[in-house]
Amino acid sequence: MFIFYQSGKPTALVQSSRTTRIFNQSRQALAIQYRSHSSISIIASDKMQSSVVEARGHVLHSLSYTPFGFNQATGELPVGFNGEHCDAVTGMYGLGAGYRWLSTKCMRFSSPDNLSPFAKGGINAYTYVRNDPVNLLDLDGHAASAPILHGNKMRRFQYGLRKTYAFDNNYGIYESKPGLFKKPKLLIYTHGNENKILIDDVAMGPFKFATWLTSKNINLQKYRKVTFATCLGGYGESFGQKFSNQNNVKVSAIPGISDGAMVDGVEPGTFSFGLLSEPYEGMAQTTPQRPWAYSFVDFTPQDAKKFRST
Repeated sequence: MFIFYQSGKPTALVQSSRTTRIFNQSRQALAIQYRSHSSISIIASDKMQSSVVEARGHVLHSLSYTPFGFNQATGELPVGFNGEHCDAVTGMYGLGAGYRWLSTKCMRFSSPDNLSPFAKGGINAYTYVRNDPVNLLDLDGHAASAPILHGNKMRRFQYGLRKTYAFDNNYGIYESKPGLFKKPKLLIYTHGNENKILIDDVAMGPFKFATWLTSKNINLQKYRKVTFATCLGGYGESFGQKFSNQNNVKVSAIPGISDGAMVDGVEPGTFSFGLLSEPYEGMAQTTPQRPWAYSFVDFTPQDAKKFRST
């Protein structure tokens, strides 16, 4: 059997005798056509994108899952738990377009993550979403992500942030937890554009902001990277590149208009920053000069070659 994916979601299963097509909107399965001339089944999903109802003609078929995705009828639908493809023989789910297979009975992956133990895969190479499948999901077979927030907006999250300086209830300076052999990251969440960011209601360029950090006893050399969670910080003759050059630090910034959210973290006293990771229906229009952006870009000092990429 051949499985075809688009944007990480299964769209077609081709077997010798039949082709099953899956119709998706964003990351949500809407309908399934089992043969080219057969009727179409309508799929209803929950907030985690799990298929919970199949409507085939006038017949409704309901499905329920354990927190880790086990279902007695596993394999009857080509997509099930969290909208992922389920193998009808083994009952396992192939996450990350088949990168790793999740056993819903063992509640673990069947193979280790190549980003463990020191990268985003985490210290346990086999665990699924840090053993919190009720609140988190896995989009690529590597790391946990928060589910859909605020309507149909899917976000990629950075977890375990602690606030070191507050501008208000949400905006402020955050830092990540240091790793075993890694320095923490510094994250600045505020408004901004290509040239300036807003700090305590004051617009600052790269040099002025670095001076402000020093006045608050925030030492940039303590961090392995500075992340600007601001609009347009990585666009054009960017704030991010100028800050990197002036302070000899690695920088991540957003190369366009962004939709970010800071929410309470899984661990008490921590926060998670989520960046909109894909377009959604009805989102506001932007101009070619100020496009939407769904990920960060990295900058290193242009005159320093000693810095490695993340």
